[in-house]
Amino acid sequence: MLHTMNPNINKKERIASVVVGAILLGDGLLRKRKKLIQMIAGSILLYRGMSGNSPVYRALDIDTTYKKSLSPLNIRVSAIVNRPRTEVYNYWRHLENMPLFMSHVSGVEVLNPINSRWFISLPGNIGTIHYDTAIVHEEEGHMIGWKSLPGSPVEHVGKVTFEDAGADSTKIDILFSYQAPGGKIGKGIAHLFTTVFQKQVRKDLENFKWHIEKRQYV
Repeated sequence: MLHTMNPNINKKERIASVVVGAILLGDGLLRKRKKLIQMIAGSILLYRGMSGNSPVYRALDIDTTYKKSLSPLNIRVSAIVNRPRTEVYNYWRHLENMPLFMSHVSGVEVLNPINSRWFISLPGNIGTIHYDTAIVHEEEGHMIGWKSLPGSPVEHVGKVTFEDAGADSTKIDILFSYQAPGGKIGKGIAHLFTTVFQKQVRKDLENFKWHIEKRQYV
């Protein structure tokens, strides 16, 4: 039974645990060479998110239902795209293009010039989540900064910058910072998720490079 004990994990951390756990477990299952440690970590996070209970927290008398204990982690990925900076920026700024090269993004609904709603497909076809973001800083042709809005499964902020890199080439730099579920206790699992997520962001950026260099787009 999942509800035999009172929850000792707050709602935000529970949601984040389910999302991160699903991604870790799904990624591990989809690999040709299964990663047992990653799958175990994903299963643990799914349990703690669904049940609201952490045996480790209970043993250490930790209860985050009234105390925030999340630690920020950062991801940074860069690439050179063989297209002029203005063209690259304009393509990226058209957020409806994101599902064309981001494998986990099933759709983006632009609500207004600042706010947008992102729909994310979890690995293994186990479900879809959505969250809203807001652009908090923008330098046209050079930088876009955003943050997640309240209710996001994983609280995060980020920015993408565009710099000239020679004739008709652009350097894209993505910095992504998110709140890891589990505080200090879950930091090892969070770092494992960071490795998986960083690989995914790098792959998405490679897809973007291929798409904008080789294909027609809106």
